[in-house]
Amino acid sequence: MKKIRKIIDERQELEMLKIEHLGFWIMFWLLFASIIVKTTMGMSFKQFGVEFGIFMIGCIFTLIGYLHKGTWDAYTKPCIKTYLLYSIAGTIIVGILFGVTRYLTMDYFRNNIQHLIIATCIFSLSIFVLVFIALYLTGQYAIKRQKQLEKKYK
Repeated sequence: MKKIRKIIDERQELEMLKIEHLGFWIMFWLLFASIIVKTTMGMSFKQFGVEFGIFMIGCIFTLIGYLHKGTWDAYTKPCIKTYLLYSIAGTIIVGILFGVTRYLTMDYFRNNIQHLIIATCIFSLSIFVLVFIALYLTGQYAIKRQKQLEKKYK
């Protein structure tokens, strides 16, 4: 089978990769926002399940790709401070969304604000723990993978 020849040079290829990168992240965040809006509006999972599935496939593929290359983030290093910062930020955002969604969609919580606060705190605490553990494990793997790749290419 004949191999298809590229008709672009390295500069053009780099420009295409930058455009594809930007397009991916625009699509990623718009899809994320769409899922959040639909969840907040109280739509059933059946109505946005395909979007959620596609979003999760993109997330998992990106995560595996970054970890395989030993990459963590462009702006931070994998450390406890980073894990705590990201976990707290994610917990605050998810906790607020959870509380607002429950208040808007469930009469029980509208009538019992104390129960809503307790449920939101418990949910947020569990989210914090899960996110922190996930970040810790992926961060440690990224560090290990970086060391493996450094040994391989020395």
